[in-house]
Amino acid sequence: MADAQTPFVPKGERRFDSTQTCGYQPSTAGEACGKPGAWHVMWDAELDNSITCNEHMELIQRRWMYIDRHPITSDCTMPGALWIFLNDRCEYPSETSAEKAVVREVPA
Repeated sequence: MADAQTPFVPKGERRFDSTQTCGYQPSTAGEACGKPGAWHVMWDAELDNSITCNEHMELIQRRWMYIDRHPITSDCTMPGALWIFLNDRCEYPSETSAEKAVVREVPA
């Protein structure tokens, strides 16, 4: 179990589905929250990211560090979408978005 004082989120298993539901899952829960996602959160320089609902975004803001976040869009869980820090959203690659994107693709 994660130390309550650590600023780093305890990461769970990767989700390989492309749903836009909240992936928050405390160690005492049998499954993820599953509420509709409202936020896409970039956790670290390794580009680990997740989808969260409004309720769990409030918890994240109180407890853990993260690099960036933006409201969920339809591109957020699309394979090959890029995290565009400049515009605070994910975009499917285009000539203009490629210039503003992170170097790696962000797994959904």
